[in-house]
Amino acid sequence: MTSIAHLLTQTLSVWRSVETIDSGGGRERTTLQVGTIRAKVDQPTPEEEQLAATWVATLSHVVRCEVYEDVRRGDEFGGELPSEVEPGFRLRVIAVVSDSHQTYRRMMCEITQSANDTEDGSSS
Repeated sequence: MTSIAHLLTQTLSVWRSVETIDSGGGRERTTLQVGTIRAKVDQPTPEEEQLAATWVATLSHVVRCEVYEDVRRGDEFGGELPSEVEPGFRLRVIAVVSDSHQTYRRMMCEITQSANDTEDGSSS
């Protein structure tokens, strides 16, 4: 099996929205950091942008990681993001696909404003 580990030069934090039940019996949605991954972040190809347009999505970046990483649609990436992603913004996963040989996972992402202003999720 071929590995892409030598291409994964960035460390990204993975944030996931989870729903919990509060003390009053209501539901509360919060975003938690669920892990970190080694990744490669690229600009999308014209073909990838065209595919995203069929989903009525704005594709800004493509992130690749090892196939075993737990990344899901709706997760957000923070950490070592490209310079064009301004502070206070993250990459939100709009689709997750694996190659046919199960070598890597590819996430189609869009830039989104994070719920919190800092990487660790605390208020500033």
